[in-house]
Amino acid sequence: MATRSISLMNRSVLNLSGDVHAGSSLELFASTTQFFRGWIFNDGADAGIAGVFFMPAEYVDTPLIEPYWTAATSAKVMRWNFRHRLITAGTQRVDISTSPTEVVETSQNTASLPGASGDLEVESVALTAGDFTAGQYHYYEWTREGANAADTLAVKMLLLDLRLKFNDA
Repeated sequence: MATRSISLMNRSVLNLSGDVHAGSSLELFASTTQFFRGWIFNDGADAGIAGVFFMPAEYVDTPLIEPYWTAATSAKVMRWNFRHRLITAGTQRVDISTSPTEVVETSQNTASLPGASGDLEVESVALTAGDFTAGQYHYYEWTREGANAADTLAVKMLLLDLRLKFNDA
């Protein structure tokens, strides 16, 4: 058994709000020699992205969600949510306006950005509810809770990648 991960951001991703847009590290850091693309989340608002992923046939257990992000500040707290739900084969269409009652699990995390401005932060949160059967499609939403009082990151943040990590056969 080995640990694998897949990127959820290299598939079609929907913007759920006007407070998030595709952008680059040049928008956050005035003088940078490195260029990274991702999703820019504005400060002070709840904003998110959504998409669909296929759980690989090799999936066995222990799913984790891992956002890779950075910001132009240090020692602040960024609050985020990950929601997902199983899409039943051939019988359910994805509708981003569905009520939260259809969401199987919400993983909330408060991440502290360590070190200097521009450091890469990688969180890892176990997904403990829901059906993660191999060969199934899932709808997901990843949201920065910028309006939450616990979010003290008073600047834009850049989500570079969102990875699903799991054990395989």
